[in-house]
Amino acid sequence: MSDPNSIRASNLGLETISFGTHRYKAGFEGIAPKAKGYFEFGGEKSMLGVSLGNANFEGARFEASIEWISERFERCAVVVGDSVYRLTLQLLEGLDEDAARAKAMEAGADFCRLYAPVLAQFGGKCQFEFIRFSEVETAESFAGHHNQLRALARDDAAFARSISDFADLYLGRGDKLDANPFAVSADQAAQIAADYLIEESALFCCLEEMGWPVLVYPGSIDSIADLCEGKFAGAPDALARLAFLSLDLRKRGLYFSDGAVKVLRTAAGVETVANPDAGFLADSSDQDWNALFKFTKIKRFGPREEVLGEERDGRHLFILIDGRAEVTVKRADGTHQQIAVIEAGSVFGEQAFLDAQPRSATVTALTDCNVRTLGWRDFGALRDKHPGIACDILLDIGRVLSLRARRQLKELQFMP
Repeated sequence: MSDPNSIRASNLGLETISFGTHRYKAGFEGIAPKAKGYFEFGGEKSMLGVSLGNANFEGARFEASIEWISERFERCAVVVGDSVYRLTLQLLEGLDEDAARAKAMEAGADFCRLYAPVLAQFGGKCQFEFIRFSEVETAESFAGHHNQLRALARDDAAFARSISDFADLYLGRGDKLDANPFAVSADQAAQIAADYLIEESALFCCLEEMGWPVLVYPGSIDSIADLCEGKFAGAPDALARLAFLSLDLRKRGLYFSDGAVKVLRTAAGVETVANPDAGFLADSSDQDWNALFKFTKIKRFGPREEVLGEERDGRHLFILIDGRAEVTVKRADGTHQQIAVIEAGSVFGEQAFLDAQPRSATVTALTDCNVRTLGWRDFGALRDKHPGIACDILLDIGRVLSLRARRQLKELQFMP
């Protein structure tokens, strides 16, 4: 899947995915029908609908939804909307049916491969599996459900209005755009949006019949919620049996440098993933962050400019506000090996900040970077004025260093 936020550390043979500036926390937002509100607390089986190309299903946001489900359900089907994604590609790129479908199938396969380690990361609590819409559409009942919903859209004015409202959301239009930004005409765009909803709803009917009674989705789709509420007479019965559970995704702190970009697959096919608990000030409010930033200084670095140097002294904590940087260590022969690429939202320099020892690695800007630094003396002033924030900083640094030590110990146990 083409993703502008994904990067490749080719010299290490590693494929990585950026988890962005912030961690996210998923929370219950609502459910339809309300009579099935007990699913807020979990159950045996659920499915997570994945809309390809939607930012809520990338990086830290996707991880937040998976984590929420893992704590409440025993099994979850991660339903990847590959076949319906062809409609989005027709809309945005003007591709014909065959080209759009081929590209959509590839995007679905890429998503499953790229995010499989994230499912494995939480697999101890919940049994996850991928199901692709292209597999579901082979169900014998799909054509019947699809035709039934198309007839409902033609004959039921209320459902037709609901589809129109969905189209405004899907197309990002409303009153915001004066011109058509798509690769097709405005009328074709509206028809594509309607086809998307109808086809997706028919596929969810099939999944309910396959034994997946709860659809979890980060965000709200009023048309599907209304179908689950039974508001449209003549809709497939399977939709009335389905529960539609909406999640709310909220920003929650930053990442330390070894958590913001996670290694997902090595060239040899060995899958790994960074520990998801290495967060920084995850529960802090905007007021707390503003208080912290008053004690920091902003520094700017150009491409290839050194931010901090290995074996050098310096008791500062760094927060990468924007840009991208690399972390390298010196080999015995004097050359440098890249061990990580970090992006905006990463926190680094925490070890020397805590123990006042020389730096263990070099960080160099890859692009123009803005960095906030917190010196030890400024930290003392922060501690005097905001002891709670200072305590949280030390606890988070201590936790991430402990997690690293545990991980390294585990790796040593498997060394020959």
